[in-house]
Amino acid sequence: MYTPGPWLVDENITDARSRGYIRGENRVAVARANSTGRGYSEMKANARLIAAAPDLLATAKYALSQLEAMGQITNTGDVCGALREAIAKAEPQ
Repeated sequence: MYTPGPWLVDENITDARSRGYIRGENRVAVARANSTGRGYSEMKANARLIAAAPDLLATAKYALSQLEAMGQITNTGDVCGALREAIAKAEPQ
């Protein structure tokens, strides 16, 4: 099980090594994005993407349920398969 969202990029705290922190409930650090020589702006973009993960997962699950409900009306197989694969990457086995 992962730390429940929402996750937020801590805009105020970066350390001397240009690391940005992603925090969950009660400001607990759930991840750290490092600047890997590509610069501060890329590190911040990576941190924002990581912070969006719980919302993206919830949206993918909702979209899949809605598309499966419409499955007999429209051809949603490719989209549903892609959503299932993305959800499986995030869900514990």
